[in-house]
Amino acid sequence: MAGRSPLLPATRRFRPDLGQSALASLRNRFFTLFVLGVLIFTYVAVIYQPEDPLFGSSTKITSFLTSTSSATFISDKTIVKTGEDFMVLNQAAVSDSINIADIDRGVMSAILKKKDMHPVLRTVGETVNDSLPVEETAIDSLPVTVGETANDSLPVGETVNDSPPSDVSEASFSSRRYLLYHGGGDRCKSMSHYLWSFMCALGEAQYLNRTLVMDTSICLSSVYTSSHQDEEKKDFRFYFDFDHLKESDSLLDSRQFAFDWTRWHRRNGLKRKVVKDFRTTPTTLSRFDDALVMRKFGSKDSDSYWYNVCKADNESVVEPPWHSVRRSKLLRDVASAITSRLNWDFDSVHVERGDKAKNKELWPNLDADTSPKALLSNLTGKIEDGRSLYVATNEPDTSFFDPLKEKYNTHFLDEYKDLWSEKSKWYKEITKLTDGVPVEFDGYMKISVDMEVFSRGNKQIETFNDLTNDCKDGIKSCTS
Repeated sequence: MAGRSPLLPATRRFRPDLGQSALASLRNRFFTLFVLGVLIFTYVAVIYQPEDPLFGSSTKITSFLTSTSSATFISDKTIVKTGEDFMVLNQAAVSDSINIADIDRGVMSAILKKKDMHPVLRTVGETVNDSLPVEETAIDSLPVTVGETANDSLPVGETVNDSPPSDVSEASFSSRRYLLYHGGGDRCKSMSHYLWSFMCALGEAQYLNRTLVMDTSICLSSVYTSSHQDEEKKDFRFYFDFDHLKESDSLLDSRQFAFDWTRWHRRNGLKRKVVKDFRTTPTTLSRFDDALVMRKFGSKDSDSYWYNVCKADNESVVEPPWHSVRRSKLLRDVASAITSRLNWDFDSVHVERGDKAKNKELWPNLDADTSPKALLSNLTGKIEDGRSLYVATNEPDTSFFDPLKEKYNTHFLDEYKDLWSEKSKWYKEITKLTDGVPVEFDGYMKISVDMEVFSRGNKQIETFNDLTNDCKDGIKSCTS
């Protein structure tokens, strides 16, 4: 009995190998957890994509769009005095366009001040029993002002047969309320004009707590095309991130809407109201309980613009959701490929010249301040010698900037044409959206990529404020 513990039975005495087994078990478990953590981290690192530098940050885009410049829309025959200059057109033929960066509060102020030439139509309550306009010719034939409730059949054209299968149930579709804008003079205007109007429509839909019925087929203005002609049937997804937009706001493709409405509206008693006068306020529309409220604007050649809905007192009611808009992933991927080739370590300068540099009346110093000699002087002390310098510009002849090579390794967008060639990843992916139909890397795409790369520079030198004291919207338009 010597050496035995009186407190433990023989079967439960301490075994020396138990401690070693426990330690081995713990080591195995900790190793398993470590491996699992590494796998999770690797997976997240692979799928994670940072927010778009420009449109991903609501704070950045909000501050960007609250400029107080006195930009204005004017005739295409003159120079558009817009304030934002980070979107420059690559053109000899595109000098008068309004770019995405022109979409600031100054532009909107000019829109809101524009004199209306439309008669005020106050009629509310006229019975409407016409069909839903899917094609423009259909809506132009509708003699309506503001329509009474109607639940008639809404025939649609062949586009319905092209619609994808519905991704919503009948119950879900029937429970929603919709807003549809149709017609108007916004078609084939500059992209900034289009975006202002689209954002106005989306803002009203948010205010009304309705789903915006959206036509994803847009007309690209001639200022962005190599043919110098307006081009129809461009896809919204070519230029902007539609999936991100749908995550932020309630949207439904117009083809899908027409397809679902035709199937379900009658048996679910869905009604609609047609509004012809844009002066009918969002507050008035908020009193309508119809499943569909359709704002009918004028013809393509009219000056009845969607953004008119946001004018005057409505500006305080309808807030365009700019934070929802960002460039398409395809374009951002092209920009990422360029920055990768620059080893993610470069500085950038935006040099706006074009017609502004030629107009000495409005921009008396711009031409001289953006000359190669002046640029070298201005960049000295701001950009270190020998640095890679990406130059975003609307100067069509990049050899104009050859003197900069004395100090910097200069780079321009056209150096990377292979990234949008027919053999490129961009081309392969974008033709999936068109069922193989060729797509041109047009002027607006070049603008987007050019300025996306510019925005990723370690140091960013802008034309106005940094390179010249001229006001970006012309003489006497500077704000303190």
